[in-house]
Amino acid sequence: MQPATRGEMTYRGKPWQPHNMIESQHEGISMILQEANTIPGVTVAQNLFAGREAEFSKCGIVNMGRMYKAAEALLKKFGITHIHARDRIDSLTFEDRKLTEIVRCVDDDTQILVVDETTTALSLEGREILYKLIRKMAKEDKVVVFISHDMDEIL
Repeated sequence: MQPATRGEMTYRGKPWQPHNMIESQHEGISMILQEANTIPGVTVAQNLFAGREAEFSKCGIVNMGRMYKAAEALLKKFGITHIHARDRIDSLTFEDRKLTEIVRCVDDDTQILVVDETTTALSLEGREILYKLIRKMAKEDKVVVFISHDMDEIL
């Protein structure tokens, strides 16, 4: 995250200075970037729940079986059946890594989603998954900031 050089940012009526993306996500703000933003060398499940391992831990030991099961359910919720929780992230195509990022970034608590040129890395099927998510968020009166150079797509 880029630190502020001046000014003040407020969120929910209070000054706000997030230190990282995980902190922002915990507050309901997620961002999907144009560049790759997955963690190399680990599984899809570990990418999906990065920073949330405590949800699957007891006495400091992560229950990977529970994490894999939760990851499979989350992928299914988004209609993604060709990516699996146990897949190594490095074995996925760039598009599938981007879909993994989308699933990681968005949950029921997401109030603001920033989509920065993400669709350039997606096929038609991947774009439809993202558009469906955007429409769902709009129906729930949530905010989507959609950044794109493609005017037809924006409209």
